Amino acid sequence: MTNAITTPTISSVVNKIQISSSFEVHDAGMIITGVPTLEEYMHLAGLLGQVRGALSWAVGDFLNSFEMHHGEMMAQTEAMFPDKSYQYLMDCKWISGKVSQERRHQGSFSAWKEVLVLNHVDQDKLLQDYNAGVLTNQKELRSAVKEIKGVVKPSPFDESYGYIKKIIRELEKWHDACLNKRHAHILLEAIKILKEI
Repeated sequence: MTNAITTPTISSVVNKIQISSSFEVHDAGMIITGVPTLEEYMHLAGLLGQVRGALSWAVGDFLNSFEMHHGEMMAQTEAMFPDKSYQYLMDCKWISGKVSQERRHQGSFSAWKEVLVLNHVDQDKLLQDYNAGVLTNQKELRSAVKEIKGVVKPSPFDESYGYIKKIIRELEKWHDACLNKRHAHILLEAIKILKEI
């Protein structure tokens, strides 16, 4: 059994990552030894090209696996990734835990972050629209998600109408409580005008 005292920190365990005998990745960059072959360069270029899009997925997979095997140490998450915010790490963990490896190719990590609250059918439809350019940016994707969820921001007219309805209800309360006929008549006229708007 491991505990915080006997378990080594992540930095002591992972001093460097050996990609091949020619390439070593350190926290300050990469050391290239000898003269790598064209195939080695191409392989590394492919890996580096995938890192940008896959980094959030990889961080999330790492955190989910770490929690599963060493759950009591999840408090060290921020120490493991000092350059990343806690919110970023938790987003990576949550999204990676919800989207299977087989479905991840359907969209970028940020696109999945937007559609994850929907059912699978709606997720697939919006990701397809996003990839095809029907939804041209993430803001449009976010709006489409809100529309499907029924959370559409009311237009300024709708907001004004809601405010007017609130005023009408207040005037009706005043009218019902009014003992002065002249005031009651004025309140009825005001209610009538507001209802015509």
